[in-house]
Amino acid sequence: MTSCMESEDHISLKRLRDDSFENRDSATKRTTFAYESLAFEEDDLVDFGHLENGIIEAVELKNFMCHANLKIEFGTGINFIVGPNGSGKSAVMTGIVVGLGGTAAHCDRTQTLKSLIKTGCSSATVTVHLCNSGCDPFRKDQFGNSVIVERRITANGTGQYKLKSCDGQTVSVKKEDLQHALDYFNIQANNPVSLLNQDTCRNFLYSSNPKQRYELFMKAMQLEQLNMDYQLILEQIGIVTTTLN
Repeated sequence: MTSCMESEDHISLKRLRDDSFENRDSATKRTTFAYESLAFEEDDLVDFGHLENGIIEAVELKNFMCHANLKIEFGTGINFIVGPNGSGKSAVMTGIVVGLGGTAAHCDRTQTLKSLIKTGCSSATVTVHLCNSGCDPFRKDQFGNSVIVERRITANGTGQYKLKSCDGQTVSVKKEDLQHALDYFNIQANNPVSLLNQDTCRNFLYSSNPKQRYELFMKAMQLEQLNMDYQLILEQIGIVTTTLN
């Protein structure tokens, strides 16, 4: 557990970085100013060597929602991103969901992923860096100390995944391999408790009825998926039984 009240075990907040500050749009600048004003030690470097695999090391957003070119490097403890309304804080959370294979329905902010592309641009790219330097890493011989997930979205509705090694070499372009990595790290991008956005939280607290709260509980506890798997097994048993008879 980290605490900003103790100097020996304080929260490390990294500054939002960009290739060029002057190229940032106004929304990104507002977020940067607020984030930098609360930052602690710039020289408090992140060491992921002793952490659990699958922890998010960094997120990059290019032409995604209100961000033209944004990179956030997370600290090893609790991280805060602060800023005024409309500065792009929720866009970072949405980027994580999308980058890890989430659909538009999982974002609760849009009907189609292409609407997440920054106005005036033809494509957007989200890159998520996952720690792979802990015990029992995922395909360490292929990925090294980090698994880099890159997802590109285009205005015509197409897209592409790339799984890269820590040195930027493409290892796979198959979504199935991304799902294997997420399963290995036990990352559930579509779990409303793992990644709880403000819209889902607001609806749960103020607008939901008992039925909706029950459905959210089923998703959060993965009981909904368990029930789907159980029904699928029953169907397969029925097919095998019919074939044998």
